[in-house]
Amino acid sequence: MPVLTEVKNPNMGRPTSYDPKYCQEMLDFFKRDFTQEKHGKIEAVDFPSIAGFAVKIGVAKSSLYEWAKKHPDFSNVLARCKDVQENILLNNSLKGGYNAGFAQFLLKNTHGFKDKQEVEQKTTERRVVEVKKAIE
Repeated sequence: MPVLTEVKNPNMGRPTSYDPKYCQEMLDFFKRDFTQEKHGKIEAVDFPSIAGFAVKIGVAKSSLYEWAKKHPDFSNVLARCKDVQENILLNNSLKGGYNAGFAQFLLKNTHGFKDKQEVEQKTTERRVVEVKKAIE
């Protein structure tokens, strides 16, 4: 696990630590098996996250999003990994592998899912509104 270090001069910008090899490493991180057999049952383990990959390679999660802005290949990989994450979350939640409330929270906050409620309102009353322009 990476060791957190003290910032010596917070006003100085640090050169990027981006390396094109992170594209394949991130794909590998998200495409591994996230289930295990335990006592004859399949269980979900170690939900893949962008933050988890950032910790693995020793950078801040915000760095990954900055790299995605500057490197189209990395941006594509990041989007694909979010799709893999969504798919794992949906499938394992439906199978009971993840807590339903937390799965719903993640889907809403990281994948754009929303609760949608349609309200139909009917009225039989008709009103006529008269608009008059004031003349000075």
